[in-house]
Amino acid sequence: MKNFRLTLLTACLICSLNFAAKAIIVQDTLHVVRDDQFLNYPLGTFNSFESFKNTNTKLIPSKSISVRPYKNGRTEPATMFALQKSYARFYLNKETKKLELIGSIILGNEMPLQNGIVVGMERTTFFKKMNIVDENTSANTVEITSKTAGIRHFYQFKDNKLASIMIFSNLFYQKD
Repeated sequence: MKNFRLTLLTACLICSLNFAAKAIIVQDTLHVVRDDQFLNYPLGTFNSFESFKNTNTKLIPSKSISVRPYKNGRTEPATMFALQKSYARFYLNKETKKLELIGSIILGNEMPLQNGIVVGMERTTFFKKMNIVDENTSANTVEITSKTAGIRHFYQFKDNKLASIMIFSNLFYQKD
């Protein structure tokens, strides 16, 4: 009987911890669903790896794993551009003839987004530039998702300043 009570108490404690953690995450994240070109091309629209490199001369390119963006399973080579604490990975889409973002993590101000969003900016400036009007401007995380759920942006704030930007497309989660 003693073991049963101890097991039940442990299970209740674990469940209550899980529910509390979920409630905090939901309250601390502002979810926004949008459908605009910025979500797909936050670093700009480019037709080649070379054009992106010429625009961002400080970034260092390197080859990375291939991705399978097409339904027929054909792979495309991907290139990663990195500098200090930030990186972005792209592949050249043969259908759209544009560089498509696979994923990006930006932890410093070396990689500004095309609309002027940069790590270190004030929360109020961020909301103005992103055209977000919401009473929950105290959220520490802003998640912006495309209507098709093909790409997700996560903007994290610390002390009312943008601390990091993480952008992931469905291709980021591919497993070989």
